[in-house]
Amino acid sequence: MTMTADIQEYWRDGLDQIEGWVDRRLLDYLVLIGEIQRHMALTGNIAEIGVFNGRFLLALAHLAAPPEKCVAIDVFEEQKYNIDGSSPGAPKSFDANWERFAPPGVSLVKIRADSLALTLPERIDICRQHGPFRLFSVDGGHTVDHVINDLAFAQDTLALGGVIMADDYFHSHWPGVTEGVQNFVTHGTSKVKPFLHIGNKLFLCPVSVHAQYVRIFNDRMGQRPQHKLVRMFGWDTLAVVNR
Repeated sequence: MTMTADIQEYWRDGLDQIEGWVDRRLLDYLVLIGEIQRHMALTGNIAEIGVFNGRFLLALAHLAAPPEKCVAIDVFEEQKYNIDGSSPGAPKSFDANWERFAPPGVSLVKIRADSLALTLPERIDICRQHGPFRLFSVDGGHTVDHVINDLAFAQDTLALGGVIMADDYFHSHWPGVTEGVQNFVTHGTSKVKPFLHIGNKLFLCPVSVHAQYVRIFNDRMGQRPQHKLVRMFGWDTLAVVNR
């Protein structure tokens, strides 16, 4: 089974069986990212900060090619560190969902940690053991400090040509995410820029491949209704209006 067919099968048969929040329109965009990265001959692992029950991480796992692995960074049962209540309690069934829906040959590494409290040696150790990452989802704490910290961590461990996905950008209930992304991207330390916004997820990639991602996405998706090429933080970004 190809990776495209694999993620489509999960989207059809598994996604709605897992508690969580994932915009169903994302499928075509994730598939296209996978195609672009395969064309680049890009390899690397997959990571997510803030996995909850694994709904989105499992989707990303279906874009992996063994022996690529998935790294789940979360406070898990240590909910005292979930200071903003950005997920409703500890994941109830992450392990069971992974066992049931993960693609064959893709292994899982669980790291129980508050990402904001990771020391520099711990970050370096994660990168040495499991990086670089070609897909990195940021969906942990939704405070400004958490978002800036997690985006910096993702950027520093990202493969050249990799993509960072920041969840709940422009979400009215979580303004800290929008403020955190803006501070990170505009304050001079960011090496990644936005190229796509859909369903409250902002997709960012390194400057060196930004034009390539924008061109391919605009060529393939830009003529669809509700799509518009806009300028975000001074960079071309394909924006998809929420329905």
